[in-house]
Amino acid sequence: MCKKLLFSTMRVFILLNLLFYFNSAFGQNTPDLKTLVDRAISQSQQIKIRQAQEQKATLDKKKAYQSFLPKITAEGSYTHLNDAISLPSDMENLLMGAQELLIKEHLGIPFNTPLPAGVPLKEVPPLQEQDIYKVNLNAQMLLFSGGKVAYSQKAAQHQLNAMKLLTDNEKETIISNVISTYDRLAVVKSMETVINQSEKYLNEQSRFVEKAISNGLAVQIDREKINLAKQQLQYKKIELSSGKTMLIARLSQLTGLPTDSLQEINPELKPWILSDASNNVENRSDLKALDEAILATRYKTKAEWAEYTPKVVAFGKKELITDYLSTFDPEWYVGVGIKWTLFDGLAAQNNAQQTKIDRYILEQKKEESTELLNLNLTKMQLEYQKCIEQLSVAEQRVKTSEEIHKLTLKQRDTGLINMADYLNSVNDFEKSKMEYIEATYNERVSAISMLEATGSLTNNNIQ
Repeated sequence: MCKKLLFSTMRVFILLNLLFYFNSAFGQNTPDLKTLVDRAISQSQQIKIRQAQEQKATLDKKKAYQSFLPKITAEGSYTHLNDAISLPSDMENLLMGAQELLIKEHLGIPFNTPLPAGVPLKEVPPLQEQDIYKVNLNAQMLLFSGGKVAYSQKAAQHQLNAMKLLTDNEKETIISNVISTYDRLAVVKSMETVINQSEKYLNEQSRFVEKAISNGLAVQIDREKINLAKQQLQYKKIELSSGKTMLIARLSQLTGLPTDSLQEINPELKPWILSDASNNVENRSDLKALDEAILATRYKTKAEWAEYTPKVVAFGKKELITDYLSTFDPEWYVGVGIKWTLFDGLAAQNNAQQTKIDRYILEQKKEESTELLNLNLTKMQLEYQKCIEQLSVAEQRVKTSEEIHKLTLKQRDTGLINMADYLNSVNDFEKSKMEYIEATYNERVSAISMLEATGSLTNNNIQ
């Protein structure tokens, strides 16, 4: 008996743990707003494109630094001359005569005595054979670039910084789109709650009217008025259902998540209060990107002028096949050289002037953008303040309409008002709550716009 009881207890314990696990697992499958934002950023094609552009800028920076690495090449060639290269005939005769004198001296024969028959003489070899085979290694290494490499590196780094900042700016746009869609979905679900509550009121009123009609205290028109109000609610439900489907599809497109996993999300709509909102646009990523681009053009200009400074290079060469070298060809050599461009047809000067013009254009763009963004920030501040005030008024209207609804409900029960007046109070109460929902949404939109205007919208400060 005790064993059976113990077994049953263990089975119940295991089942409870499994239920807890599955509830936790299903709960974790419902993504929150920050998760949706992270997914949207990771899925964005624009972000992927910008990240690829950042990789290109990183390679540009590496290429500038790698200019100091040695460049080694292997070369092979075959050359056929029209004839072997030899010394002039009088020089060859002189060498042959000198050879005879050396042989006579070695044999102890007087220099004016002819050589004995059969003593061989070596032919004078040509300076270069007619067929030439060459295989060699060449190396060259930049030792001093005149500052060009250093300036090019700095220009590439600032260009990379600009691209990263533009990526951050693109992330802000994605965050704004996701939050706006998510909040709109919260509006739809909040309105569904309001409609369900209104439907509950109407159902209660319908039961009250049916009882009153059976007792001869109400007429048929009261029933029809309630039916008409229910039909209007049904019409709103259809609109909200269609809107919810479209919003979930939009979230799915932004995040890459299937629509099934988004059906269960239940966003809550609350005001987004900006207690420490920034009052300037200096933190915006796009303005910082313009600053980085301006710095990049400055260093590009310096890099172009560096073409006219001396360059120092080390070089060397090693012949791998020595059998075909001429008398004057070395087997290997190393050396250091200086290259100084004195005149290049004004190419570097023209390039420097172009980058200077590019910098001027960027500076003008930044000045114009700053003026427009400051004007937009002023507009957003006024809009945010207006939305805060409208939200406060909407909240008071909900309280007032709720009090009116409670009073009309008591008056209806005592027969002091007719059905039309009661339905009007229900409609006003419903309308005020929906207006409060819209006011809350507008306030959140305004807060997001303020954060975007100041470059402060990140996934860390989402409310």
